[in-house]
Amino acid sequence: PRRHSVSVLVSVTVPDCTVVPIRTVFVRSLSTGVALPRRFRKLQPSAFFMVCVRWLLLLLSAVAVQPSSLTAHQHKYCVVGAGPAGLQLGYFFEKHQLDYAIIERKTTPGSFFEQYPIHRKLISINKRYTGHDDSDYKLRHDWNSLLSDDRMPRFTNYTKDFWPHADVYLKYLKDYAETYDLKIDYDTDVQAVRDTHGQGTCDSQTEGECTETNFELDTSKGVYSCQVLIMATGMYQPYIPKGVDATNFTQCGDAPIDPEPFAGKNVLVLGKGNSAMEVATVASEAANHVHLMSRSRVRLSWQTHYVGDVRAVNGLLLDMYQLKSLDGFVESDLRRVKIVRREDGRFYQAPRDAEQAKRLEREGHGFKHPYDEVIACLGYKFDMAPLKDTNATWHGEIEKFPLITKSYGLEGVPDAFVAGTASHSLDHRKSSGGFIHGFRYTAKTLATTLMELYENIPWPSTSLTVCELLDKVLHRANHASSLYQMFGVLSDVMVFEMKDGNIVNIEYYEDMALDMAEERFKDKFSITMSLQYHPDFSCPGCDTVRRGRAVSGHKNAHKSNFLHPVFKLRRPGFYYAKKLREFHLVEDFYVEFDSMMDHIAPLARHLKKLMPQAESCPNWQDALNHKDHPDDE
Repeated sequence: PRRHSVSVLVSVTVPDCTVVPIRTVFVRSLSTGVALPRRFRKLQPSAFFMVCVRWLLLLLSAVAVQPSSLTAHQHKYCVVGAGPAGLQLGYFFEKHQLDYAIIERKTTPGSFFEQYPIHRKLISINKRYTGHDDSDYKLRHDWNSLLSDDRMPRFTNYTKDFWPHADVYLKYLKDYAETYDLKIDYDTDVQAVRDTHGQGTCDSQTEGECTETNFELDTSKGVYSCQVLIMATGMYQPYIPKGVDATNFTQCGDAPIDPEPFAGKNVLVLGKGNSAMEVATVASEAANHVHLMSRSRVRLSWQTHYVGDVRAVNGLLLDMYQLKSLDGFVESDLRRVKIVRREDGRFYQAPRDAEQAKRLEREGHGFKHPYDEVIACLGYKFDMAPLKDTNATWHGEIEKFPLITKSYGLEGVPDAFVAGTASHSLDHRKSSGGFIHGFRYTAKTLATTLMELYENIPWPSTSLTVCELLDKVLHRANHASSLYQMFGVLSDVMVFEMKDGNIVNIEYYEDMALDMAEERFKDKFSITMSLQYHPDFSCPGCDTVRRGRAVSGHKNAHKSNFLHPVFKLRRPGFYYAKKLREFHLVEDFYVEFDSMMDHIAPLARHLKKLMPQAESCPNWQDALNHKDHPDDE
C-alpha cells in the first residue's frame, strides 16, 4: 500500500524458546477485516503513524508470556549484594570492562549500615595522620576506605571523627558506586538461585565465544542468568543457636538506643561481643542491673589481636563489673539454660530435664532475680535461603558461615564464590577477613582469581633480577597494607627460575593467599613473605602487655611476638636447615623494618645463602659488608 500504511515485525520469545514473528499491517482497515473507525481515515500520515504505534503497544501488552521463562538479564558475572565487598568487586570488574551486574535488594549501597550499628558509631578506626606519605602505607591505619584509584577520595577525607558515624559511611559508599559508575540493579531481591550446570548450552554468543549459563537467579524483577555467581551479601541475619527458643527475646537490632526504656529494670543480654556490650552499656545507665551471658568468657581484642573481639572502647561494663556496680558477666551455655516468660511478663529459668528440675526446686526459680528484658545479641549469620536448591552447605555445626574453598569458592557449587564477611570462615579469629579493612584485599584476591579462571588473564607478577629483589622485599615489608591487614593469610611470593644452576629470573606475585601459593607453587623453588604474630602471643587470657613482651636483636627474631615478616622457603628435592626454611625479621616498635643491623643486613645475608649471585649486586654491598652485624662478632 502506498498511502497511510505501516508494516511492523515483532519478535516475541515464548516459553519453548522459539521466536514467533507477529506481523501487523495497518492500512485503512486491519488485516483481520475489522474496519478502522471512521475518525482515523482523515488523519495525516504522521498522526496516523502515532496511532499505529499505540495499537502496536496494546498488541504487545496482550501477548501472554510466562514471566519465569523470560530471561531479562544476562551477564557473565552476577554479584549478589552491593555492600562494601560487592562494590569492591565491582571496582575491579569495571577496571577490566567485564560483563557483570551487582544485584542489591535495597535502594542504596551498603544498606546494612542504615540500621547497624544501632548506636550509629563505627568501631573501625579513621586514622587520618600516620607520618607517612605513601598511599599504600596509609591504608594500614585506614580501616574504612575501599581500594581505589585517585578519582575517589579516601574515607579519611569524609570526617574527622576517629570513630565515624555510620551515616557518613553510607555517603562514602554511595559516592564510591557513583564515581566508578558501578552497574548496580537496586531494589532487586534475589529469592532463589538455581544451579543450571549441564542443563543447556549457551544463552548468547559474542564474536564466536559462547557465554554459558550456570545459574539462574529468581528475583523480584525477573530472572538473571550468569556464568559466575558471587555471593557478597554479608551476614545480616540474627544468629540463634540450635535448641534456643528466642521467641520472646528482643533482638539486638531492635533494642532501645536510649537508656530510659530500661529504667528500673533487670536486664539480661545474651552474648558478649561488641554489639552486646554496646546494648548493655546503654542499658546500664538506667537499669537496676545488667548481666551478660554466654558459654565462653569475654574475649578482649587487645589480648587476642582479633578485631572482632570486644574493643576497649566498648569495655565499660568490665569496669562496672569489677568495681561492684551491680553489672556482671555469666558463663553458661544457652542450649542448657531454658529461659521462659511467665504470666507476669518477667523471664525465669525453667528446667530442661529432671535433674535440673530437682535443682531448681531446691534453689527456687533459677535466677535469683527474674529479668524484665532479655536481649539476644548473639551475632549474625549468612543467609543461606537463596541457595537452598543448590549443594551449598554450612561451615561446621554452628551454621554461621558457608563452607568455602581456599580460593573462596562455594564448596559443592562450581563457578560460585563468596566475598566479604561471609568468606571469613577461612581466617576466623586468625586475621581480619571478616571486616572491611581485611576483605577489601581478599576481594581483590578473588577478583584476580576470577580473571585467571574466566578471562585468561594471568595472575599479575613482576619479573625481577636477583639484584632487584632486596629493595622490592623491603619496600613491601614496610609499606604493603594488604600484608599488614591480612596478617598470616596473604603473602608475597617469589618464584625462582633456574638455568644451569643460576637464577635467571624471579617472578614476584603480590597478595596471594598462603594456602593458594603453597598449592600453586608446590613444585617450584619459591619463597613466601607474610606478616605474622607469634602463635603463642594471643589468647583470651594472655597478658599481651606483660614485661618482656618484646624482643630485640637479629638472633632473637624467631621469638618475636608482635607483627613481623616471616619468610618460608620451598624447593622440592633440596633439604635446608630449619633456619633457612623459615626466616624471621625481628619485630620493631614502629613496625618499620629498615634498620641496617636488625633487618636489612640479616635479610640480605639470608637471601644470599639461597642466591649466591647476590654477592655481585652493587646495591647489596652495604648490607652484605655491614661490619656491626652480630654475625661478625
